Amino acid sequence: MDEARAAAELGQDRGFGRSLAALVAVAILPLLVFGGGTAWTLVEQQKAALGAELGSTARAALVAVDRELAHDLAALQGLASDRALDRGDFAAFDARVQRVLAQRGSWRSVELIDPATLARVYATADEAPQPPSTAAAGVAEVARSRRPAIVGVRARALATPLVELLVPVVRADRVRWVLALAADPQALGEGLAREPPDAPGFGVVFDDHGVVAAVSRAAAGRVGAPADAGLAAHPGAGTSGLFETSTPGRGRAYAVVSRSSRTGWAVAIGVPVEAFDAPIRATLLRLTAAGAALLACALGGSAVFGRRLVARRNAREDALQAGRLHEHAQAQEFSKLIERIPIGIYRLRRGRDGTRRFEFVSPRWCRQRGVQAEEVYRDVNAAYRHFHPEDRARVLEANEVAIEGGLPFSFEARVVLPEGTTWLHLESQPTVLADGDTVWNGMSYDITERKRDAAELERHRLALEELVQQRTASLARRERQLEVILDGIPGMVAYWDSGQINRFANQAYVEWLGLAPGPIEGRSIREVFGEGPYAANLPLIEAVLRGERQSFERPYTFRGPGGGFRHAQVHYIPDRDRDSEQILGFFVMAFDIDDLKNAREQALAANVAKSAFLANMSHEIRTPLNAIIGMTELLRRAGPAPGQVERLDKIRQAGRHLLELVNAVLDLAKIEAGKVALEEAPLNAQAIAANVTSMLAERAQAKRVAIAVDIGPLPPHLLGDATKLQQALLNYAANAVKFTEAGRITLRCRLVEESAADALLRFEVEDTGIGIPEAVVARLFTMFEQADGMTARRYGGSGLGLAIARKLAQAMGGDSGVSSTPGVGSTFWFTARLKKGGAADAPRLADTGFGAAEARLRHEHGGRRVLLAEDEPINQEITLGLLEDAGLVVEIANNGAEAVAMARRAAYDLVLMDMQMPQLDGLEATRRIRALPGWERVPILAMTANAFVEDRLQCAQAGMNDFISKPVEPALLFEILLRWLTPAAA
Repeated sequence: MDEARAAAELGQDRGFGRSLAALVAVAILPLLVFGGGTAWTLVEQQKAALGAELGSTARAALVAVDRELAHDLAALQGLASDRALDRGDFAAFDARVQRVLAQRGSWRSVELIDPATLARVYATADEAPQPPSTAAAGVAEVARSRRPAIVGVRARALATPLVELLVPVVRADRVRWVLALAADPQALGEGLAREPPDAPGFGVVFDDHGVVAAVSRAAAGRVGAPADAGLAAHPGAGTSGLFETSTPGRGRAYAVVSRSSRTGWAVAIGVPVEAFDAPIRATLLRLTAAGAALLACALGGSAVFGRRLVARRNAREDALQAGRLHEHAQAQEFSKLIERIPIGIYRLRRGRDGTRRFEFVSPRWCRQRGVQAEEVYRDVNAAYRHFHPEDRARVLEANEVAIEGGLPFSFEARVVLPEGTTWLHLESQPTVLADGDTVWNGMSYDITERKRDAAELERHRLALEELVQQRTASLARRERQLEVILDGIPGMVAYWDSGQINRFANQAYVEWLGLAPGPIEGRSIREVFGEGPYAANLPLIEAVLRGERQSFERPYTFRGPGGGFRHAQVHYIPDRDRDSEQILGFFVMAFDIDDLKNAREQALAANVAKSAFLANMSHEIRTPLNAIIGMTELLRRAGPAPGQVERLDKIRQAGRHLLELVNAVLDLAKIEAGKVALEEAPLNAQAIAANVTSMLAERAQAKRVAIAVDIGPLPPHLLGDATKLQQALLNYAANAVKFTEAGRITLRCRLVEESAADALLRFEVEDTGIGIPEAVVARLFTMFEQADGMTARRYGGSGLGLAIARKLAQAMGGDSGVSSTPGVGSTFWFTARLKKGGAADAPRLADTGFGAAEARLRHEHGGRRVLLAEDEPINQEITLGLLEDAGLVVEIANNGAEAVAMARRAAYDLVLMDMQMPQLDGLEATRRIRALPGWERVPILAMTANAFVEDRLQCAQAGMNDFISKPVEPALLFEILLRWLTPAAA
């Protein structure tokens, strides 16, 4: 009975088990079916969310691409309007291009292409890309349509793929050139390029021909290669959803393509199918395994069923948790991708019942508005809390209209945040879902900098317009003033452009031409002047248009009021562009010089009369001076009483003073008349200083003033006018002796600078005299000026010595000056630039000084025959006495004719010839004597009161060997005679 009961219980247990198993099976199977449907629904929802997010990202990236292309086109069009291209000034154009290249880092080269020949007329680099055949077609199309074009990515003809943009350069209503830009296409996908290497998604930018322009790190393909066929062929409507495609190297992928309606360019964003499906597939596998385990446990027994049921529940919960973790990781990866894009993204749903809620907002979107995601998820209006009061109502109204009508919207608004006010650009596109709800996938990006730039540009535009108005008004005023000035000046002014067309002529110019009333502007030179005058002036016009200034004097018939034949001084002045050096035209400036020409002729005649007067006065003054000084010398030689010697010295001193005054006046007259002829003969600075010292030694000794000479190292073989240098140095030294009562006088010469061709010497005379006040130093080198009136009365002098010294120094390429301290002394200096000669130019130093010349004449040349040609009896007596004292035999000819006759009859060792004599002057007499046999080498010396440079030249041309001015200094006369009577001189 116990066994039966046990069996019954066992049967009951088995029946219960079978019933329980059946009940569990009936309960589990519907759950499995429901679970599978739920999983499928979850997959579809995830795909829809993925498609929305990828679509928003793709559209945002496409907006960035379109904006970058638009900025490049705008900058390129700015270059095409550069005024430098109007002038063909490619150097100035290049300077602006280089500035733009420095600002836009993606630009690689800029070219100007002639659309007719496809030749480059300008390029930023020698190795700039050449336009391939596709680019050539683009150039032709841009030239035809006159619209800019984006050629796309060029890769076949170039080592580095580039994107090319073309803009027409329109001048004179035709496309003169096409401006081509080659830029780095990768810059168009700069946000994609910053993807981390382990990012699951990929991004690709490709042009309207399907050529890849930019890729993310994880993208398949390379820049310049064709895009994946599945991506390139997709129409890419703005609201298109997710689709599956195959990519080389990554297999199947889910992707969204957004294509621009303006440029045809597209952006594709996608993720591998494996990365998307793996978490969902793992969840389904776990659910299936859990269901199978649950069914097996139910069939195995009720005791085990409970435990298995718990285990299955736990397993299911673990699987669901794992799925959530995978979904969360995937969401984080997408969040990272979205965060890297510089655009805020959101998704707003409007239900059929009118309710609204945000389904997704990116962190950047929240930061742009200064809100938290939780705030806008709870309250839709929280997204607009920080909008500027002036913009909030407008934005809400536009948003309301778009949401109620299911329309897209786009607007700009300001957001006021603690860190400042920013501008946002908002865009959104609606999509109607299968359940009747409408979602708006939108984006917003910061345009503050663009707005700031636009405001700055507008400010500059307004400032520029104001400046242009001011400059225009100023130019108008200046133009009116210039016209008044030019019409009022006595000269004739005109401007002719490079095409020989008149652009301006003042009233005097129009009157000069005698033109009929009417504008001269716009008429050609040929039309205005006529064929004959135009042909005569054509060489001058061509020369000035080559940039050569023309100045000439021309007689003309004045056609204006009064008429008549007159003279004009005309100048053609080229108008040269400062930047390009191109000749734009030329100015004409003409002045009526008829009165000036007459005055100049009268001045020349007066100057000739003055020169003749000075020559005559020189001769007339020097002749009696010669008698005074000569007779005084003869009387001193005759051995007078001591009291008479003192009186004779006073007469001689007065005569010499008068002679110095006459010489100074004549020297100044010659300098002012420009008749100073500088010699270039070998000279010796030491000899010049020695001569000056010897001339002043007697005066200095009388005042017990020492004279020292300090000559520094000088270059050898210098060439210059020793006489002029000695004259200037003598003027300084004579003044030093005159104004120094005790102490020392030093003559110096130093080398200032030296070149291969010349040397600049500085001559100084330093004294320990009375000094000069600083207030009067500036007047010292002015003619007829001295320190004060007392100086002139006490020391004498004409005030011409320093003026002559300065003019001589300036004539020799130097200058003069003085430094002085009253009561201490003065240092007078002058500089002279002397040329360098060779060894053959070394000066021959005299063998003797002035003092020994008379003794040597008497000792070495006593009895030599001298012919004296002189018509003035007193001069004859003086010269005869001096020569006979020197032991010479003298015969006198009273005029030139007698001199020629005596030379024909007898031989002489030397001839002294006066210039001005009756019957036959000294010049003609010399020429006739030189023609006599045996007279070719006999020294003939001029001894005359004519002291001008031209007198010396005339004597040399007539055949004379040397020149002695009257009044005759005995020492100088003996020195010159000794020089020419020696065998070497003869």
